[in-house]
Amino acid sequence: MHHGISAAKNMLGTAEPFREPHWFWSDQYDHTLQQVGRAEPGDELVVRGSMDDLSFSAFSLRDSRITKVIALNRPKDVLVARRLLFSEHTATKDVLLDESVPLNRLAPRRPTARAEAS
Repeated sequence: MHHGISAAKNMLGTAEPFREPHWFWSDQYDHTLQQVGRAEPGDELVVRGSMDDLSFSAFSLRDSRITKVIALNRPKDVLVARRLLFSEHTATKDVLLDESVPLNRLAPRRPTARAEAS
């Protein structure tokens, strides 16, 4: 959807690189499959959730950063990972495996107005 817009702008001379992450989704009967990002050989694979229960996300990690996630029936994981791909974050295997840790905690916290005033 956005790639066509970017291509048209570049044909008109804006020389703007396409920065959207690789992303797809597919609904298959009662299941949703989604992916965002790109993995490379050597990335560490970490599975969060349960493959047996058909509810999991498989994260690719490189240098303590998420580079890709492919998820079955976990769209919220994909939404958070999509934001993380373009932000400074640190992710470890242990944190990703621990489902008591919300994924959005991996993003850096923005300083609050109170903290900036101090």
